[in-house]
Amino acid sequence: MDDALEKVGFGLWQVPPILTLSMIQGFAAVGFISSVFVNKSPNIDININSSLLNNKESDIMDSNLDMLSSDIYDNVTQIQPYETGYLMYYNRLTYLEKWTVDSTIASEFNIQGDRAWLSPLYQMGFVIGVILGDLIGAVSHLSDTYGRVFTIRIATVGSIIGQLVISFMPYFSGIIICRIVAGLSYSVIYGSAFNLVMETTPMKYRALVSTLIALPYYISAILLGVSAYFIRNWRVLHLLNSVYVIILSVSVVFLKNSPHWLLQKRRVTLATGVIEWAYECNNKNAPPLEMNFYPNNKEISQYGTSRRRLSWTEQKVMEVSETTTSLFKTKNMRVVSIVHPMLFTLIGFIYYGIALNANNFTDNPYLYVIVIEVMEMVPSLLGGFILNKFGNINSITILSMIAGICMFSIMIFNYVILDWVLLVVAEMSVGLIYLVCWMLSSELFPTSLRSTGFGMCSFACHFGSLIASYIFDSVARTFPMVPSLISVILCIVSACLVRFLPETHGSPLCENINDVEKREIKLYSIPCHNKAE
Repeated sequence: MDDALEKVGFGLWQVPPILTLSMIQGFAAVGFISSVFVNKSPNIDININSSLLNNKESDIMDSNLDMLSSDIYDNVTQIQPYETGYLMYYNRLTYLEKWTVDSTIASEFNIQGDRAWLSPLYQMGFVIGVILGDLIGAVSHLSDTYGRVFTIRIATVGSIIGQLVISFMPYFSGIIICRIVAGLSYSVIYGSAFNLVMETTPMKYRALVSTLIALPYYISAILLGVSAYFIRNWRVLHLLNSVYVIILSVSVVFLKNSPHWLLQKRRVTLATGVIEWAYECNNKNAPPLEMNFYPNNKEISQYGTSRRRLSWTEQKVMEVSETTTSLFKTKNMRVVSIVHPMLFTLIGFIYYGIALNANNFTDNPYLYVIVIEVMEMVPSLLGGFILNKFGNINSITILSMIAGICMFSIMIFNYVILDWVLLVVAEMSVGLIYLVCWMLSSELFPTSLRSTGFGMCSFACHFGSLIASYIFDSVARTFPMVPSLISVILCIVSACLVRFLPETHGSPLCENINDVEKREIKLYSIPCHNKAE
């Protein structure tokens, strides 16, 4: 099948799956990063005019003043109602004409003081939904059984509901439920869409596409930071960023199933039809497509090559040999199914921990998100060259060590500019590792179990991000050095753990478990480029 895709080439027929994945990447940026803006403690804009005021003092009774910074709060001597805020005596020498507050979830639902513990639920709701979606994808064998396209279309309905309803939901509990639905839908779509893109991309372009496909995420995050700076109403901001799911709902209509998946389901004629359509989209003349384009001809021929759909019994006969439990039946599959999810847990913690740590690193979350995402675009643009030069495994090892050194240096040095530089380098390194790990998920698991293994790895990754959302949001307030120290340790462990995985760069996708077993797993190996026979 990879030989057939190489002859088709890269062209217009990849537009629908790439557009679908791009939109779900934009949706992901909103889901994972929006809490920095819509759920933060509100900003208070203050206009002060010099004036001599009466020396009349009274108690401060309005609870909203809890949001004022301590230096202003301590010098306030009188509060009175005013149209846009309050009349306030400040140091008895200045007149506070008005002050306005950002509309955030924290301000609208009074999530402060004794209710501050509710604040992380907005972010955790999305992550919990993502984890549920990962479990559904891994345990139910959903995309591997019913196809990438069917799964994407069903989950798109949930993403539209989850994203749009939040903007109009009057209850905080309802917002959390919508976030869970949105996270669940994102997880199911992302795994299926990513595998669909990898399965339809020629082998020589796979490293380049897998890194460049992250650009929509970074661009969406940058646009989110810019729009959040000018739009201080969280509902309007959320509604504006629903554009991704709207475009997604259109793109899924034009999707076609992966020839790899169709082949595994023994729908040879349908797979041939997709290849012929791809030739037509790329303005190429399709050569005669015969059985020798596909592996395992003997297994295919027992059910023929007609266009009829296989019966339920025939499909079950085909699927019984490779189920979810098959991930742990053979040696290489056990190594891949244990080590790669462990690696993803560590990378997920580090990557999302840094991304969600805006309010601990700087008082300007808008600038933080924009700078970080702009810097992450650099490894995405250079990722294809780096992977072609060093291979997947060596690249992860080197980048993990670089990130660990940077995070350790942040703990030692206390210079703002230097800390920013080190933080950006660490984020760039971990960002590229994150991209490579997703690509490895498609290359390490066979087509028959690809979405199942992908869901398992995605679950591990987002479980790490769930832990990070707690540690970086809560523990860092009391022990600022703990998150950086943990990140350093995990970077070192990641650099060692990845050495247990086989090098897949330059190798065709595995179709079944037998192909996985043909790969050589050699600890501390250099890129070996072993191709499955």
